Amino acid sequence: MAGRTELPGKGFLRRDDGGLFPTELSRHRLRSGIFFGVALLASAAVIGGLFSLRKEPPSTERYIAVGDFPPGHVWFNTTRPLSLYGNLQGHVLVILFCDFARLSDISSLERLRGLRDSMPAEPVSFIVAYVPLCDSLEVWRQTVRDWDVGFPVIVDDDGEVRENFAIDSIPQMLLLDTHSRVISRYGVDWQNADVGGLIRDLLAQGMASRSLATEPFRPDPGEFVPPGREGPR
Repeated sequence: MAGRTELPGKGFLRRDDGGLFPTELSRHRLRSGIFFGVALLASAAVIGGLFSLRKEPPSTERYIAVGDFPPGHVWFNTTRPLSLYGNLQGHVLVILFCDFARLSDISSLERLRGLRDSMPAEPVSFIVAYVPLCDSLEVWRQTVRDWDVGFPVIVDDDGEVRENFAIDSIPQMLLLDTHSRVISRYGVDWQNADVGGLIRDLLAQGMASRSLATEPFRPDPGEFVPPGREGPR
């Protein structure tokens, strides 16, 4: 009879259209399923690994207005306080919040130097907001000197700077456009972001909107200590 075969003592068994008995067909399907599953998992692992290499962290904000640098704070590497809407108006601004207590701060400073040196004639300013672990002017001064910080530094010893810029953790890097709006906010993974590309985009946007400053701001070297802040608070 077509589609059937007879085995001694087994009666009639229905054959699959592939020509295999049910038990052989089950084993065949099981082996095929296992091989397919293993191959699928291996492919997924390889593809996932490729896409995770140096993945750029997402920005958490877009065009968010912030407050200015508050008055009454100590500044290093500049003889006067800086202002987003004064001497830094029309600049693309990179602000790094850190406490100089971790090794990653070294690489962060090195990257800031590299960015600054790659665009010396552009109106791009780099500022460090130093969150100190103690309350001593001399320790702050020595820390900036020991770390060889070549950028203007504002000491955020009371948290007011962090409050004005909505900083809830450190380290953190902010990138502001020529209208003093935060367009990117990164944590410790900011070194994986294409900050140089973002800066160039913001310079082009500033030029198109005629809000870009005509020349970079160069602070006078020195320090600014508000009256009454010469000693520990």
